[in-house]
Amino acid sequence: MLSAGILKIIPRGKFLANEIHSPQSGMITVPCKNMLDRFHRSTFAGLGYNHTGSGDKKMTAEEKKGKTVQHFGYRVDEERLMWKEKSVRHIITNKWIDFRESEFQFPDGTSFSPYYSYTRKDYVVVVASDTEGRYICVRQFRQGVMKVTTEFPAGGLDHSGCSEYGAGEYEEPLRAAKRELMEETGYAAGRITKLLSIPSNATISSNYAHIFLAEQCTRAGNQNLDSTEYLDVELHTPEEINNLIFSGNFEQSMHALAWFMVQTRLKAKQLQQN
Repeated sequence: MLSAGILKIIPRGKFLANEIHSPQSGMITVPCKNMLDRFHRSTFAGLGYNHTGSGDKKMTAEEKKGKTVQHFGYRVDEERLMWKEKSVRHIITNKWIDFRESEFQFPDGTSFSPYYSYTRKDYVVVVASDTEGRYICVRQFRQGVMKVTTEFPAGGLDHSGCSEYGAGEYEEPLRAAKRELMEETGYAAGRITKLLSIPSNATISSNYAHIFLAEQCTRAGNQNLDSTEYLDVELHTPEEINNLIFSGNFEQSMHALAWFMVQTRLKAKQLQQN
């Protein structure tokens, strides 16, 4: 079955197609245009791989009419899977959040409510290392779990003053990543690379996390914290980060994802050098 498949990524210069290897059925080509376009093709480039586009496929007029796409080697009619929002009530709408209660109609015509979802501004997560290979972390209180957590520097995209959510101009993620790193830790990046943009929680939220790798970071000043921020800066070795994650003491899911992406990138570089 496909769920048992293993993503096969070929090092730069040898990437001929996006493939999934299934032990039962062998190699399956994955036409991945929609996925890669959504993430601005930054994922493979950020990880150190190159995509030639040979796995892309232009949709025929018939496919466009039926909104049929290729997904992991299978034809999927999106219309058969889509839900339709029949009604929505905005429970809370301010400059911080748009929290909604919705009723949805399923593909078979039946409906259900309530479904709750929210929209918040996008945010950045910065996996930063100094010139000695130590990773820069922060410790601060998180009200969701009611405890102090260890995590990477992170924060929301700044926007111009407004009284309602979604108004105003938002800053670029790259600028936000550099700003948050400097404000929270006092470090500036010698080199910074975007790895991925991904929904932070596709089940209930529409905002995105933008993940960055910052390397060769050096102290460039003091912290410049917001009035609501109280945090300490810590330096950790890669082994210590792994121990924190696998012991359940690195309690931010997107930050753990960011860490494993960085490790994948480093391993890809090592393969290219060998």
